[in-house]
Amino acid sequence: MPYRPAHLTPSPPRHGAGSDSPTAAAFDMPCFQSLYHKDHSVLSLVATERYIFCGTQGSCIHVWGAQDFLPKRVLSGHTGSVFSMVLDAAGTTMYSGSGDGTVRAWDAVNLTCRFVLHSGPNVGDILSLAYDARTDRLFMGCQNTSIQWFSPSSADAVPKSPRELERISHNSKFFDSATSQTFALELDPEVEHYVVFDNHIRPHSHFGHVYTLLLGNLPGGGGHDGHEGGTVLFSGSGDGEVKLWTVTEAGIEPLRSLPGDITNIFAMTLSEGLLFCGCQDGLIKIWDLETFQMISELHAHRDDVLALVAASTNLFSASADGTIKVWDRNFQRVKEIEAHEGIVLALTLTPGAHYLVSGGSDQMVKFWPLPNDLLAPLPSPRFPGPAVGPLAPLSSQGALPSPQATQQALLATLERWVTYPSVSGSPRYQHDCRRAARFLKSTFEQLGATSRLVPGAYGCNPLVVARLRANRSGPSSSSSSSVAPTPTVLVYGHYDVFPVDEAAWTSPPFRLTGRDGFLYGRGVTDDKGPILAILYAAHELHQAKSLGVNVEFLIEGEEENGSAGLKEAVANISDDPAIISAQPNVLLLSNSYWIGEEIPCLTYGLRGSIHATLEVTSDRQDVHAGVSGGAVAEPLRVLLKVLARLMDANGRVDIPGFHDAVAPPTEQEHTYYARLVRQMEAPRELTDQAEVERLTTRLMSRWRFPTLTVHKVDVSGPPDNHSIIPRSARALVSLRIVPDQTLNAVTEQFTTYVHKLFDEAVQSHPGLASFASPSASPLNTTPTTATDTGDTSNSRDCALAVTIRNTADWWLGDTTHQYFKAAERAVESQWGVKPMLIREGGTIGAVPWLENHFRTTAVNIPLGQSSDQAHLSDERIRLKNLVKGKEVMKEFLVTVGSEPVPAREIVET
Repeated sequence: MPYRPAHLTPSPPRHGAGSDSPTAAAFDMPCFQSLYHKDHSVLSLVATERYIFCGTQGSCIHVWGAQDFLPKRVLSGHTGSVFSMVLDAAGTTMYSGSGDGTVRAWDAVNLTCRFVLHSGPNVGDILSLAYDARTDRLFMGCQNTSIQWFSPSSADAVPKSPRELERISHNSKFFDSATSQTFALELDPEVEHYVVFDNHIRPHSHFGHVYTLLLGNLPGGGGHDGHEGGTVLFSGSGDGEVKLWTVTEAGIEPLRSLPGDITNIFAMTLSEGLLFCGCQDGLIKIWDLETFQMISELHAHRDDVLALVAASTNLFSASADGTIKVWDRNFQRVKEIEAHEGIVLALTLTPGAHYLVSGGSDQMVKFWPLPNDLLAPLPSPRFPGPAVGPLAPLSSQGALPSPQATQQALLATLERWVTYPSVSGSPRYQHDCRRAARFLKSTFEQLGATSRLVPGAYGCNPLVVARLRANRSGPSSSSSSSVAPTPTVLVYGHYDVFPVDEAAWTSPPFRLTGRDGFLYGRGVTDDKGPILAILYAAHELHQAKSLGVNVEFLIEGEEENGSAGLKEAVANISDDPAIISAQPNVLLLSNSYWIGEEIPCLTYGLRGSIHATLEVTSDRQDVHAGVSGGAVAEPLRVLLKVLARLMDANGRVDIPGFHDAVAPPTEQEHTYYARLVRQMEAPRELTDQAEVERLTTRLMSRWRFPTLTVHKVDVSGPPDNHSIIPRSARALVSLRIVPDQTLNAVTEQFTTYVHKLFDEAVQSHPGLASFASPSASPLNTTPTTATDTGDTSNSRDCALAVTIRNTADWWLGDTTHQYFKAAERAVESQWGVKPMLIREGGTIGAVPWLENHFRTTAVNIPLGQSSDQAHLSDERIRLKNLVKGKEVMKEFLVTVGSEPVPAREIVET
């Protein structure tokens, strides 16, 4: 589709288009000043401290005073519409690109033409401009799909006569710009004329018009696909593709592309490592330039998005629907302005961002004052506070930092990291999750590690992977006389956090607060604090040149959301041994808690989980109980009958075959659990054997045996209505599984039994029995269209749908393994007491999967106490546990680096 002519009127509103926040009502923001350009649409805008330059459809550039808003001059010379304008770095030269195929350089102070630049052959319209201060190079995006460039500082390197011959040879036989260029020369015989030579043209840069150009830098300063930093040129086109070009001394070289649907890209802007693309049909596509992944697609407007501007943490978008919208850092709409009677074609900000300036097809330029609170950096939601300072400085390389210095740095890092509300699974916090990931990546790099972000599945938060290389040689291997391989410790954790109920917190959840020896804040114990304890333990050793292991980090951002996208992300790093080894020697994590308050623990087992939704629906709408009760299907009654039979009277899961794979506890296990109970209940000095047996059974029920839980039951219809028979009822159910149950077997047992119970409940339901079809199969199961595994049973006017939302396997560690024993010794050394070996009833689905994927063994060293309130209000970690936990991790790393690598784990590379 060609670019939109400026004289078109906007398309009629399409109600329901867009995905704006339902709480952000449209309103008119007062316009401070309007400037009228008779008969000419405003196509482009730039602003200096002194002037506002308005490029128009009528080929002129109108100049207005930036302070008094009075007309100053009309710059003429172009013979075609002025589609684009850009300033040099100093703001003293303004370049304008036109439909006549020329670029004019203007003195932005004296308002005179400095020179005319004639583009390459058959260029058509010059639709976009970008200026690179580093190379003093002007880039032009053209109608003929080319990108061209010109360096003003070296313009006179070619004598005038060859320039003139080159210009004449560029006469176009396709576009109408040749006549315009000749006429431009005749009009300006006193102005210097230059030409773009063929070696400064990148033909066929796209398969469509190059509507927009943008210069910027990639996050992290380089290291992307061979790009070693420096300026990157972004180009957007009618082919729907964004291309990235490395700016070199010779010109531009392709870096990579960001492919998309074949839809026009009209505008681009950068903010906080994100690329925003304004597209056809009202879309704004958002790309993370750290991972080169499209992370969001906003249905922002009812018509094409033609201009974008970023300022601080806000994004401004303008559309052919006549509106300007303001978006916050979480891509939520915070303001809407009914800006112009026609199409909004251009946006810019005045220096200092005091005004947003818009131009439209209604021949108007409007100034919108920006309130200070709109452009101020946003602190944590709802809890504004002072900005957290930078990392505390550490001692110089080669000197072991003092414990006080490391503790100060750890706490400063944790304080900053907690301010990012990295709640996974919620679009509202998607950008905050990525900011938390980028902060962690930056922290890794500051502490001497190599790090990068790795994309997973679409819409999922990226992995943060890092490597801190060993800088001390280890001992010889027991299986080789040559130099021993350096062990590798792979650290797993997660930077995402569980949602918060802010009203239930004593202090702001996203501000680190110290109180009575504890640190409060979401994520301090699950799992940001433990991750930093491991990182700073490794850093201390690295600083002292005593790190005898390679420490690699694999930190995900979706653990609280079922580790969505983890497998895809790990697959994306499988071929990059520079960051993550193919087979690390041990998988280290700290993502659980002590069973009590004072005795440290090591976790060696976790249950698996299966989360399911059961929904019973009737083919009727909600009906009145007094009119239809007893004669129609009652989905809630049927659902409750099903749920009631999933467990027996003692709470034991009553699914046929469910317990078959669960081995009975051995006598040794009974003895171990009884000893553990006596340790936990030491202050009570238990002597009653019956009480010991009761507590032992309770402990086994929490850790060792499978369970089923009904979490929630919902019904259709209005809440608190006591006279309605709801047409549907839904229950959320989870099953916790243990060794040696399998996910597939238990899922099949569960779904089969639920369908059987449903069929029996329907047959016994007084409102349904008379409708049952004798010839119908009692169990009619067909796949649903849900993303997850699902089944549906139908029986006349009542149906059951079973959806398996997510599953995770159980994990059982090897307590006899060399590295588990190393963890035991490290804990005992620091705390002065042997740790209790415990299992947990919860689930970390990533652990068994990673253990299997990397063919290694996992060791889980919890730092926090049972009262840490993970997932609850007032989450906390005791400062003593965090600091001593760092020392435990440091001793563990020293031990792993000092002992011979187990022969069975040595892998030839």
